[in-house]
This record gives sequence, structure tokens and C-alpha cells, in this order.
Amino acid sequence: MKLSVCMITYNHEKFIAQAIESVLTQETDFDYELIIGEDCSTDGTREIVRNYQSRCPDIIHPLLPEHNIGMLPNLVATLHACKGEYVALLEGDDYWTSPSKLQKQVDLMEAAPTCSICWHPMKCFVEGSDVEHDFPVYPPDSLYGVTARDVMTLDDLLVYNFLGTCTVVFRNGFLDEIPSWFYDIGVGDWSVHILNAMHGDIRRVDEIMADHRIHPGGVHGPLSARKKYISGMSDHLKMRNCLPRRYTKQLNRGISAYCHLLSGEYERSGDIRQARRYALAELWVSRGHHGQFAHALEHSLRLSFPFGYDLARACKRIFTHKRDKHY
Repeated sequence: MKLSVCMITYNHEKFIAQAIESVLTQETDFDYELIIGEDCSTDGTREIVRNYQSRCPDIIHPLLPEHNIGMLPNLVATLHACKGEYVALLEGDDYWTSPSKLQKQVDLMEAAPTCSICWHPMKCFVEGSDVEHDFPVYPPDSLYGVTARDVMTLDDLLVYNFLGTCTVVFRNGFLDEIPSWFYDIGVGDWSVHILNAMHGDIRRVDEIMADHRIHPGGVHGPLSARKKYISGMSDHLKMRNCLPRRYTKQLNRGISAYCHLLSGEYERSGDIRQARRYALAELWVSRGHHGQFAHALEHSLRLSFPFGYDLARACKRIFTHKRDKHY
């Protein structure tokens, strides 16, 4: 078996058929299977999965536990059932938009033996709403100091998770043994990507080939900016406590970025005390990163000593003007 599609689903009655169809319409010169972990949904998801399995028994292989086991155990069980040389991820509320997606990604990985993960950009939309997602195309060209490139590494991934779950294909076998901390983190997709990226580089097919749906029943759902930043920072802190110290520097870059964003959010809401708190936290975790530290220091001074900060900026402008005039 060349490739396995790993799909986990729970209460995706409205979306699961579209997800499955986007797999079945893939045009490949290799064989593939679809492993669906259906975690005892309370709606009609399981019946839809069974109907598709009866139509395509050679391709679709559902895992149907008798009791709800939870998202992370369901993900691990479904991953371990995948027999392919490669594994593609697709959750039951997302879908692929290109029938050549799998072929293009496998071709790239076959040509690049050092590649452990292949990905591509995706579109993001809010289901049933005219509200535009913060990132209509994810990831953006640059975020948190990380620039999207054709070849990236674990160092980039530790700053923030730029990999959309429905976009990745990775080599099978790196996840045979799941570390105990995997269940403590609670962020299954990012943890999976990090474990895979420890074995090679991360390469991009620069083409949008999937849609990611945001809806109230989703794992992340529509969250306020503040809640997103707090969640992101919390995930980084947990990961920092679990991974070896050699990864701390890059994880701190991500923590610093979230502190900066949270400080800005609180400042805009008029809560200067909380804004200062996160600015000082940003300053602390960014030490050792000269450019990031300088930016954090300026931000902290502006909030904690606004008069001194304005005076220093005025002096700097006067000095710069005199220097330029002299020359």
C-alpha cells in the first residue's frame, strides 16, 4: 500500500460525505486506503461512514469503537491502523479541492528522500457566515517571524504550527511509538507534525488544494483573538515543558510572539496593567534573540515608562536630524 488517508470524525454529519468524496475522487497512479476513526458520534455520522464503506469496501476501512474514546486516542488508533508507506491527514469537517493533491505530494516526497512532511496552503472559511477568516489563505507569507518557504524545518514549526492538518502527507513509521507527553499537550496535529519533523525537512507544494472549515462544532471553533493567543501560548508552554531543552529557544520565540499579541490586545481594550504584564513576559522569554529582545524592550518601555519613552524617541529624532544635516 503506497498511501493511507487518516480521517478522524465526530458529529460531522453535515460534512463527512464531502470529506470522503474528496478522497475518493483523487487521481493517482498508486493504490491508497481511507482509514476512518468514527468516535461514536451522536448524530448520523456513523451511518454515513458505514454506507460509504459498503460502497467502497476495498478502499474504506472504518474503525468503530463501541464507546467514545476521545479525540487523541482516536487519532492514535487511526494512525496505527494506517498501512501505507505515506500517510495523509484529513479531518471529517474539511475537504480536498484538487483531485491531483495526493499524486503531487507523493511525487515530491519520492524525489526528496530527506523530506519527512509535505504540505500546501489551504483556504479557511467560517461555515454559514459572511465573516472572513483571519487568514483566508493559511499560512500567510510571514507570521511570528517565520516566512513560508519551499523547504522548512522543525525550527520553523516550533515557533508556530504553519501546517494545516488537511494539507500534510508524511512518511509512515515515525509515530509507531507515541511519547507519553503526547496526551498531556492536547494539540494532536501540532504534536504529530513535530514528531515527524524530527526526522527530516518539511517541503511545500505551492498550490491551494484544500479547504478548512471553521464551525461551532469544530475542535477550535470560532474563538476571539485573545482566546486564540492564550491557547497558543499555553500550547507552547506545555510543549516547552515536555520536549528536550535543545528545543526551548525556538519555542520561546513562539511564546514571545503570543505575549506581544496579548499585550496589544489588552492595551487596545484599555487594560494597561495586563498589557504591561504580557510585555514584561515577552521581554523575559525573548532574551537571547537580539532582534526580538530589542523589539520587546521598546514595547515594554513604552507601556511602563511612557514619558521616558517619548523623551528618548524625541532625542533620537533630534540627533538623527542633526547628523543627517551635518553630512
